[in-house]
Amino acid sequence: MTTLGNGTDPANATVAPGGAATMADAFTFQTGSGTDAITAVTVTLAPGTSAGVSLVEITNDAGSDRLRVDQRSVQRHARDPADDPYHRDDDEHADKIRVTPKSHIAMPVPPGASYALTASVSSWTGTNVQAGSDSGGTTITIDNLSPGNVTGATTTAGDQQITVAWTNPADSDLEQVVVLRRAGVPGRHVADRRRELFRRRHHWRVHRGVRRHGAGDKLHG
Repeated sequence: MTTLGNGTDPANATVAPGGAATMADAFTFQTGSGTDAITAVTVTLAPGTSAGVSLVEITNDAGSDRLRVDQRSVQRHARDPADDPYHRDDDEHADKIRVTPKSHIAMPVPPGASYALTASVSSWTGTNVQAGSDSGGTTITIDNLSPGNVTGATTTAGDQQITVAWTNPADSDLEQVVVLRRAGVPGRHVADRRRELFRRRHHWRVHRGVRRHGAGDKLHG
């Protein structure tokens, strides 16, 4: 008999698109006696999370590659039968499932998605009677979800300026908020007109007011 069991699962982790290969599960195989030649292993990922994964591997406990999974079919995977058999004996052997997230460009466009991935061995092919299971106790979050929108945005008119304020979203991975000014909007027109009038040494009085959809100006000579 060959028994599948839980290994010492790695800690939960959050990784970004394009991140390094990350251990997602630990499991063990042990025979009652003798050796079992395992020729195929099936790994199951949490539903919907394969969209964020480019590669799944089964390694030994040290992380050395042993079984490479077809990256185009990562929902269920089997060992290439052309490889040498995967031998397990009556010593308990620890192995791990390792996942590599897709690159950012291969992920869905913004707002993107977040994948709470779990991985476990759900079946295998060998010569012995089978027993046991692998619970897949680690969650690897592949975070490709954009931060939320700002809230409470306001504008306040001042002397030759407009003050813009807002509340940032609570997302921990928010890096910065960038405020852009569209070319040709009234505010830019006022500033450009004033510089030009100054260069011509005309004496003009500029009144800038805020309208509902932008800024307006009046020039008086």
